[in-house]
Amino acid sequence: MKACKTFVSEIEVGLEKLFSTNELSRMWNVSESTVKRWADSGDLQCVKTPGGHRRFQLDEIVRFQRSQGFDAVGSLMTPGESSEGVLPEMERALERRDFSALADLFSRRALDGDVEGVGSLLARAYLRGIPAVDLQEQVVTPAMHRIGERWRTGELTVADEHIATRTAVDALTRLQPEMLRRPSNGKTAVVGCPEDELHEMASRFISFLLELEGWTVTTLGMNTPFFSFRDAVERYRPDLVCISSTLLNDLDRQSREYGELCTLARETGARVVIGGVGFSEPGVRARFPHDAYCENLRDLLRFVARM
Repeated sequence: MKACKTFVSEIEVGLEKLFSTNELSRMWNVSESTVKRWADSGDLQCVKTPGGHRRFQLDEIVRFQRSQGFDAVGSLMTPGESSEGVLPEMERALERRDFSALADLFSRRALDGDVEGVGSLLARAYLRGIPAVDLQEQVVTPAMHRIGERWRTGELTVADEHIATRTAVDALTRLQPEMLRRPSNGKTAVVGCPEDELHEMASRFISFLLELEGWTVTTLGMNTPFFSFRDAVERYRPDLVCISSTLLNDLDRQSREYGELCTLARETGARVVIGGVGFSEPGVRARFPHDAYCENLRDLLRFVARM
């Protein structure tokens, strides 16, 4: 049995973030020959390019790190590399766990439409031992908030904001399958944003994290009327319904439709979780009965852990 699989073609690499032997040796502060020995022994699984070079996938790197009890705390910078540029800036931020600097780098790359750059930043931080929930809460969310503020003040255009959002979503979508996830727990969830809500990032984050926790998730996305949530509950019979909103219009009608959703959820045994600025006012929450109101993603993970 070969320790490394050989690529049939470059297309098979797909959108995965692959690390080279040299990169791993620098991140782990070991020699390249040590990395090759681990790969050749089968302890560290790799794939090989048509040219015979070893390449390592993110999930396998994290698995190996955990089995060995270390993180990728070394630097990707080569000795004598200039102190200028994005890579040294990222390495310094990772070394200091400077989430503000990482969020700034994230926003700049997202605004440039640099999916690979955003993905590399997240992958490198993940290998450094930063959990997925912290990446979401302390890097991605602050970065997107900064972009939103710059749009509101007229510094950025709608096109800029849309490019950044799509870049962030694409990078997260590509990265998630490579991250370690818990075995399936047999539980299912429906996640989305209500009518008139045009910001999908929060629901994407929720789906992302639940899937890493072993859930099967149906993501309805943004601008989904509550009667459509009800249809989804009737169809999928989920254990959990997560609704995220930054605004709610026509409260009388929406609360009435939401009430029908909650009635069905109770009948089917689904728990309903709400979150976001749209539900932040206690008076609004009183009109939308729920099993939990989560101010952040950690609150959500604590709630689902109790399930």
